[in-house]
Amino acid sequence: MWDGRLYTTHGVTFSWAERGDDLIAESNYLSALRLIGLAAGDTADEDVVDATICDWLVGSLRQIFVRIRDERGAYTPAFCEAVRLALHARDHVLIDEQDHSAPSLTAGPTLRAAVGTLLYLVLVAPLGLGLATLVRDSAAGMGSVLGLLYVVPIVAGTVGDPHWQRLAQQLAPMSAGLTVQATTGLRDLPVGPWTGLAVTAAWSAAALLAGALRLRLRDA
Repeated sequence: MWDGRLYTTHGVTFSWAERGDDLIAESNYLSALRLIGLAAGDTADEDVVDATICDWLVGSLRQIFVRIRDERGAYTPAFCEAVRLALHARDHVLIDEQDHSAPSLTAGPTLRAAVGTLLYLVLVAPLGLGLATLVRDSAAGMGSVLGLLYVVPIVAGTVGDPHWQRLAQQLAPMSAGLTVQATTGLRDLPVGPWTGLAVTAAWSAAALLAGALRLRLRDA
């Protein structure tokens, strides 16, 4: 279907012959599409277009079109990111230069993931204790913890609005806390690793405080 934006407000940035066998071109195209979309944020649907163009030589050509200027005449974040990636690609074979080899156990991200996972498990215990004290029943408390940890992320995944879905992932104790286990792709996380663990800690502290207040009022 013809899209007039592609040759008026938008410009082509990266291309990839989809039926070819150039794995580097495929990797760079998909990486660029992801990074440009992240840079565009809430306006990605309007500012970034992943188009398929018919080409007489390669048959099918995928191209990333980005909106160049916004309503105020300023360059869009998507266009600025596309320019940055294009300049980066001049001196680097791959746009995605993450090290995909087996990480060392003493490497910073791996060590943070190991220590953070231990801290996450430690924080879940007071969360369960606080909820069990609040509801005055161990079985109900266990059910509340499991629901909070597992049901909330599932429900959040069904939210259609990307903004609210991301917000739910940032606030849910499990999805936020387990970001500490990530060693790559940190830019794609809904919240930073240590910030996510702090969210879990805040949930645990709130549950303990509520449980302590309930216990004090009940025994008063």
